Amino acid sequence: MRQLVALDCSTFESTLNSISKIYNTKTEIIKSFLVSCNVDEMYKNFYETTGKNYSGCGDMILFKNFEKKFKKFYKKIDLVYWFHLTRTSFDSNFAEGILSLNNVTEILWNKVFNLFKNTKH
Repeated sequence: MRQLVALDCSTFESTLNSISKIYNTKTEIIKSFLVSCNVDEMYKNFYETTGKNYSGCGDMILFKNFEKKFKKFYKKIDLVYWFHLTRTSFDSNFAEGILSLNNVTEILWNKVFNLFKNTKH
């Protein structure tokens, strides 16, 4: 009987361990890939091959490059553990739904700036 493959995004470590299992690759190799990524070069290659700006699709570009390197080891994901409710403000009511990063970036920056409002920094 095949063991279920889960992507657990609860913490950085659980995410890394899940990806390691899914791609049958050591966590150190995945970390090395992520640290050594030349994101500017990835964006440049994306623009040169598609003619499109990378705005709002940086995660997709990183994933495509990750897939190029590790796809041959891939195992089908059976289930995903999401973590959205642990990464929000107390006053959030999710009236707009769960937004993707490119749709929430300005909101996040405003929250960061508000944290430091009236402080010495």
